[in-house]
Amino acid sequence: MKCYTKTISELRMDFEKKQIELAPPYQRKPAWKTKQRRLLLSSLFNGIPIPALIFHRHFRRDKPVYDVLDGKQRLETIFHFIGKIKLKDEDELWVEFKNPKTDKEDYLYFGELCSSKVNKEYENILEKFWEYPIPIIEYEGDLSDIFGRNVASKEVFVRINSTGSPLKKHEMRHALWTGPFFELGSVLERKYKNLFLKWRIISKADIDRYLFHEFILELCTACFEGNYSDRRKKLDELLSQHEWNKKEINRIQKQFNKVISCVKEIFPDDGIKSTRFKNKSDFYSLFVVLQKLEQKEYVIDDKKSNKIAGRFLLTFSKQTQKLDNKYPDNIVIDIKLSEHEKQLAPYINSSRQATDSKRHREIYPQC
Repeated sequence: MKCYTKTISELRMDFEKKQIELAPPYQRKPAWKTKQRRLLLSSLFNGIPIPALIFHRHFRRDKPVYDVLDGKQRLETIFHFIGKIKLKDEDELWVEFKNPKTDKEDYLYFGELCSSKVNKEYENILEKFWEYPIPIIEYEGDLSDIFGRNVASKEVFVRINSTGSPLKKHEMRHALWTGPFFELGSVLERKYKNLFLKWRIISKADIDRYLFHEFILELCTACFEGNYSDRRKKLDELLSQHEWNKKEINRIQKQFNKVISCVKEIFPDDGIKSTRFKNKSDFYSLFVVLQKLEQKEYVIDDKKSNKIAGRFLLTFSKQTQKLDNKYPDNIVIDIKLSEHEKQLAPYINSSRQATDSKRHREIYPQC
C-alpha cells in the first residue's frame, strides 16, 4: 500500500491517457446530487480537506491503470467541472468561494477560471486549482487479508462503500455478482428499458441505481421457479450458488419475452400506465400469474380473449384502488365490508406490506 498525493492537473493527465478507470465492473452509477458536487468544489477552493481517493493499480498492455475503489463521485465531479466528462442530468457546475480581496462569496464557472482577466483578479486562481493536492491510497497487485488470503477488489469496494453515500443492498449485489443469470438481466434491461419507462413502472432513478436491473432479475427468478419466491433469499442463491447452463438461460429469456408480449396484448396503447399494475409489486403479481397461466396453456393469443382479460384487469384495478383509498390503514376484515371487499382486502394489505416475501406475494383476491 502507498500513500501519496497527486495534483488535479496530474489526475487530469492520467484520465486523458486512460489510466484512471472510473467504472470498473463493480462500480455504481453516479449517485451524487448537484448539491453534493458543489460542496466538494467549494471544499477544494476554501481549503477544506477532502477524503483520500483509493486506487487499485494493475497493468493493461504494460501500462499502469488505476481502478477507483473509492472516490468515483469526487473524481467525476472534478472531471465534469473541467469539461473532461459530461454527467447525465447534470448541468455545468460552478464553484462558490470567498474572494481573497473582498472576503465576500463569489461564483465562477470553469470557463471563467481560464480567463486571464479573472486569474489576475483572483491571484492566479487557475494555477492554484491545477496544483491542488488530492490524497491517494494505492493498492497494487493482489489484495490480501491479515492472514495472507486473497481478497477480490470488488469485495474491498463493497466494504469501503459502507460509509459516506453507502451502497444499498441492490448495489452491493450488483458489485459482487456476475455470470450468465446476471448478464441475462442486463440484456433484458436494455431491451425493455424504454417500454417500462413508458409504462411508468420504473423511473430513470431506478435505472441509475440498478433497481430496474434487480427488478428484471426478480421477474427472471419467477420464470425460473415458475412461481413466487422470497426475493432476496432466492435471488442471492441463484446469483451465488446455481451453476447456470445455456438451456436454462434461454428458457428464462423466452418465458420472459412471452409474458411481456402478453401484457402488451392485454393492455394495448400502453394502457397499463393508468392502472395499479404500474406499481412494481402489482406488476410482479400480474407477471407471475400470466407466466403460470401460460405454462398451463391457459393463455391464448387471440385479440378477443385479450380484450376480455384487459377489461377484467382494468375493473379489478379500479375496485382495488377505490378500496385502497377508502382505508388508509390495513383493512380489517369485518362485518362492515361487503363480500366482494372481503375478497379484495387481503391482496391490498399484502401489497402494502413486505411484498418481497413469498408469503405476501402469493396472496391474491378470490374473485
